[in-house]
Amino acid sequence: MGQEDKKKQITTKQAAELLGVAENTVLSYSRQGILTAVNEKSWQIDNTKYFYIDDVEEVKDKLKKPGLSTGEVAAQLGVSTVTVFNYIKDGKLTAEKEVYRGRELYFIKQTELERFQKNYKNMRSRNNKEFYSKPNKHGWFQLFIHERSEEHGRLMVGEDEDYFLLTASGNKIPYTKIEQYGFKPVYLIERGSIISKRKFAKFEFPYENNVESNIYSFLDICYEYITPTNMKMNINKEKIELEIKPYCFPYDTLDEDTIKTIKEYMVEGSIISTIKGIYIDSEYDVLSLEIPSQVKDSLKQIASERSLTLEELVSEILVQYVNEKQY
Repeated sequence: MGQEDKKKQITTKQAAELLGVAENTVLSYSRQGILTAVNEKSWQIDNTKYFYIDDVEEVKDKLKKPGLSTGEVAAQLGVSTVTVFNYIKDGKLTAEKEVYRGRELYFIKQTELERFQKNYKNMRSRNNKEFYSKPNKHGWFQLFIHERSEEHGRLMVGEDEDYFLLTASGNKIPYTKIEQYGFKPVYLIERGSIISKRKFAKFEFPYENNVESNIYSFLDICYEYITPTNMKMNINKEKIELEIKPYCFPYDTLDEDTIKTIKEYMVEGSIISTIKGIYIDSEYDVLSLEIPSQVKDSLKQIASERSLTLEELVSEILVQYVNEKQY
């Protein structure tokens, strides 16, 4: 037996575990010549391919990512990959193009991401599920009114994450004393039916202290018509990030000033005038395609490893590919 044959060998499954990929990916590496099986001619009889562990380790080093992918950065920031590419394009986020697994991709260093988060996310974004309290039927920026004076107020969130009512005259009333001061909600926030479309239109509004702002009036309308069931919201010191499912708002709900405001602060999606009303849509369309079963199985495995749906993974891959070709 030659010295080469005495090297430690591992199965396809073990190679996949070592590389952190699916077994189908290892077989793909074998077909591409990236990895050479010891038993290439007899692997079907052996029921698996065997590889020298040294060869697998060498491939692992070559496949080591030079940074965070745009998808990983998007997940950490809680935004879409399209938004990450816009940050890169605008010079807000520094990324380098590197060849990885045969493709030229954008990668972001961890230190650069931390710098970006410090500058652009200077207050911890609250989980989007926290913007609405089902038991109390209250939500961020909800409109309140004084029972006698009819002065308006808004339910705001302070830097210490305590809720308070900001009145039109500038007074701040602790959440627990709102009723004591004579204020009550103009409406109660109820959950509604789920809108079947999966994607969202996205807005980034400035955080304002004007309780009569068009921005907050639009949130009132969203609470009433699409309900928290079809909304996501995050806030920080500087802005409110709102995402809503596609919906057609009746014309009498949105005046010209409000439409102008939401157009100004829309970052993903479109606003269309229709016969029935103002339709706010996401920037996503349905794409049907046929792919080999083996490819689909591999995509399912990758999606599972990354805690994504198959649709989310394929969408991310296509968006990333097109954006990299453009930029």
